[in-house]
Amino acid sequence: MIREYDKKIILEDGAEFYGFGFGDDSEKIVEVVFNTSMVGYQEILSDPSYTGQAVVMTYPLIGVLTTMKRKCRLSAL
Repeated sequence: MIREYDKKIILEDGAEFYGFGFGDDSEKIVEVVFNTSMVGYQEILSDPSYTGQAVVMTYPLIGVLTTMKRKCRLSAL
């Protein structure tokens, strides 16, 4: 069964992008930021300094192997 996209990002110029959401289910106005790191993505996605921002990871192989819970900066993860 194919799952339908459940989230949408609308940019300032009106462009719309659809995808799958995870985490918080509320509507937000955020700044979209890019991260080009090849390593450390677990720390980036759990870093409180990115609060209020949508982080776009540009490295194509992120999450291929696994994640390590001890690398997360938030104890709630």
